[in-house]
This record gives sequence, C-alpha cells and structure tokens, in this order.
Amino acid sequence: MNYAIVENGVPRPYTYKQLKNDNPNVSFPRETLTNERLLEYNIYPIVENTPIVAENEEATPDALVFTGTTVEQNYTVTEVMPIAEWNAQQATQADEGILFNKILKLAFIQTELIDQLLADNTISATDFTPAVRQEYLDIKAAVDRLKA
Repeated sequence: MNYAIVENGVPRPYTYKQLKNDNPNVSFPRETLTNERLLEYNIYPIVENTPIVAENEEATPDALVFTGTTVEQNYTVTEVMPIAEWNAQQATQADEGILFNKILKLAFIQTELIDQLLADNTISATDFTPAVRQEYLDIKAAVDRLKA
C-alpha cells in the first residue's frame, strides 16, 4: 500500500520512514499503525485507479488528487501507436519468427546434406571456394552446438 500526506489540500507521496523522521518522539509500530491512526497525521492510503489498457496503449500516472476524503492516483491512457500499425508490427514480428525458424531448419538440412555428399564422395572439400567452405564450417559449428 502506498500513502500520501496532504498538506494545504495538496497530496504528495509519503513513506513510513518519512513519518518516523517527521515525528521522532512518537512510536509507530507497523503492526498497530492503522489507516485511522494515519489520518491523525493527514496521511491517506493512495487509491490506485489503474486503467485497463490495450496492448498498443500505455498508462501514465497523473498527479495525485485529494478528493477531501481520499487520495487518488489516476492515469492518462495514450495510444503508443495506432492499432492497425501495432497489429501490422505484431504480424511482421510473427512472420520474422517463422522465417527464422525455417532458416534454422534449412541450416540443419543443408549441413546434413553436405555431410552426406562429402561422406559419399559425391562432392569434395575442394569443390568449395575457401570463403564458401568457411561459411559452411561456421554454419555447421552453429548447428552442432544447437544439436548438443
């Protein structure tokens, strides 16, 4: 639970530590410190009016509001991006994930195929340029690490 102190009708966040520091001659055992007791010091629990936000929105806290009997934390909801753009971005990210997985599977297939062709002497290491051979070795090393 968060608290606020109200001074001259204006609330501001307030902590248990601040209460103890501001009142050094008063004992405030946490287990007996009720909301009613805190009201004696103009300290109110903050009522969080947290809104429900869509996936393309964010909630930003407004200034605390003292209603006369409670302190409320309200929020402003803003659209991070238009829903159509957000949906398109999500679809693109999903497509990128699918494509990445397909490329990964192709790397597995490619290395197995090349290994088999090399083992059958259908092709030889000299059939590759040094740059292509190095690319193959790099891909094979990555695939082997993923297989482990």
